[in-house]
Amino acid sequence: MLASAVLNRVSEILQDTGNVTLTVPQLLEWLNDAIRALVLVRPDASSTTATMQLAPGTKQTLAAGELRLIRVIMNMGTDGTTPGKAVLLGDMNALDAFNPDWHTATVNTVVREYMFDETRPDEFWVSPPVHATTAVHVQVVKSVLPAVIAAVGDVLTVDDIYGPPLIEWCCYRAFSRDSEKTPNWQRGARHFAAFFNLLQIKMQSDMAINPKVRAMAEKAQ
Repeated sequence: MLASAVLNRVSEILQDTGNVTLTVPQLLEWLNDAIRALVLVRPDASSTTATMQLAPGTKQTLAAGELRLIRVIMNMGTDGTTPGKAVLLGDMNALDAFNPDWHTATVNTVVREYMFDETRPDEFWVSPPVHATTAVHVQVVKSVLPAVIAAVGDVLTVDDIYGPPLIEWCCYRAFSRDSEKTPNWQRGARHFAAFFNLLQIKMQSDMAINPKVRAMAEKAQ
């Protein structure tokens, strides 16, 4: 979907199809804000799977523009192209209690597990520690900062399914420019609520068809 598809719909709602009141650069700015707000609520909306070379030791940090780790999938060998053993999600507290010296354990070129702290989404830790002189790669899923939409002809940096909430956010920004005592400001508040409501509905529908959730529900029956 092109950015124009979203912005044309916004202009129709605002009854400003000629962009007399609100210019295209202003709408593009709001669209970029909408995409960033979307990724804050749904990091998976801007996720990618890639190979990452790990740093020596246990602590790993994502590169600039990479917002948060979603998952480490498997080892990818010293060349970064050879699929290897799966990497398990570990519990750092349990590992600390079982082996307090795991940060200084014998280094290896194969990662067994990774640990993740929600308070530091752009960092994670691996065990055993990564070799210092041999390249170690893993495949990761991560949320990245979306590229800036610079023109109406640019392709959206998120999936087309997120078009409706992006429209709601842009309308919220447009109507909320007025005073709190005006009907437009109240209408802006409704669009703001609609943005989050649409994402909540999307999240609930995703959970309903999630294979892991369905498997757990079947076991509970």
